[in-house]
Amino acid sequence: MFGFFKTKCPFDARGKAWIELRFRWLTEQLGLERMLSTEVVLPSDQMFADLDDSVESMDRLAERVCHRMELNVHELRFELCPDEDMDDAAGTYELLEENSAVVRVAESRMRDASSLVATLVHELSHHVLLGGKLIDAEETDHEFVTDLLSVYMGFGIFSANSVMRENYVTDGQWSSWSMGKQGYLNALDFGYAMALFAWLRDEHAPGWSKCLRLDAAESFATGATYLRKTGDSICTRDRTTPFPDRTIQQLIADVSGGTDSERVASIWELRARDGVSECVPTLVNQLQHKNPIIRTEALTSLGWLREAALPVVDDLIACTEDRSAEVRGAAAHALGRIGDEPDHVIPYLADLLKDHERSVVTSAVAGLAEYGVLATPASKAIFGVLRQALVRCDYPLADLALAIVTNITKDPLAELEEYFADDEDLRYQVVDQLNALATGEDS
Repeated sequence: MFGFFKTKCPFDARGKAWIELRFRWLTEQLGLERMLSTEVVLPSDQMFADLDDSVESMDRLAERVCHRMELNVHELRFELCPDEDMDDAAGTYELLEENSAVVRVAESRMRDASSLVATLVHELSHHVLLGGKLIDAEETDHEFVTDLLSVYMGFGIFSANSVMRENYVTDGQWSSWSMGKQGYLNALDFGYAMALFAWLRDEHAPGWSKCLRLDAAESFATGATYLRKTGDSICTRDRTTPFPDRTIQQLIADVSGGTDSERVASIWELRARDGVSECVPTLVNQLQHKNPIIRTEALTSLGWLREAALPVVDDLIACTEDRSAEVRGAAAHALGRIGDEPDHVIPYLADLLKDHERSVVTSAVAGLAEYGVLATPASKAIFGVLRQALVRCDYPLADLALAIVTNITKDPLAELEEYFADDEDLRYQVVDQLNALATGEDS
């Protein structure tokens, strides 16, 4: 009655929505049946029985992985390279002409079979997506989709277990230990993706889940339980219509009454359809949602709508006092993108420059930058941000603030010298960097 025992999603709505949308996309591109029938590869698989640290060994393994992924090994060339030639990458993929490609693997991967498999699968997934012209390398999430494809292909255990790799070295009387990251998705992401994979295949407590390392295993268990009890997923067996084909009315309905991940996904899709102004009232209603992620996504979309969101500027201003730093920052960005009513908006953005969260201050500075010279009344407040950034050695924020000062003040050099007259060291730093900006050099 009171909802005390209501099943709650243990995952971030934004991350959950992305995994489900992209997994759905993979099933649309490569076929649901292929994922449902694929065999989950385990660390105990015979395909790893004869591995050693030779190039020939890697070639044999690559051929077996290609077979499992239904790839033509003759289209690919594999090279083992010294780590110093790899720029800290575990592997690289280079697409050549006529759908052929070169996969290069760092020699250090040969010391760890699991890491080697994860590297090969990731680079071969590039061949599926880029070589198959399913995705463009310029898409911002293409590396993350490449990681996700390993789950679809049945190699998710290796990718999940190789996210963080420990390295132990012993030599005589001394030893060392180091930890390195591999891939783009984290262990919790992989755990939930594996839970979705199992749920779609009607696998309850599959034996292969015991092979996951603890962080991924916990994420898998909570995700699997949630999906089994609620069925709350954008990616299901019976949803055959591509998400982008949904009508505006269907998307608006999901923003208004869907689950948190459905709301996020639908807001993203509305944002992708530039100029959809009829969704403004629905997005404004989401500014009162209890989940700050949904408030943030709604604000971001309102900012993208620019002129269409002018009538609701006061609703955006109200969000500059939200309890969530992410929401306050999103409000600053949105107000900047809309870029209207400077006399009304700029004082609120200037107030955000005093926020205790750096991310909010950065967003407020960027929002003011959108107003150009109209933001001149806030110049002294930006000077204050610049001073604090220099004192804290926060040079990225200092560079941002200084670059904006040059755009909103008539004589930035004179005004900055006057403002920093009480601190010779800071004044020298500011003037030096200002001159560097003017000449296009890096001080």
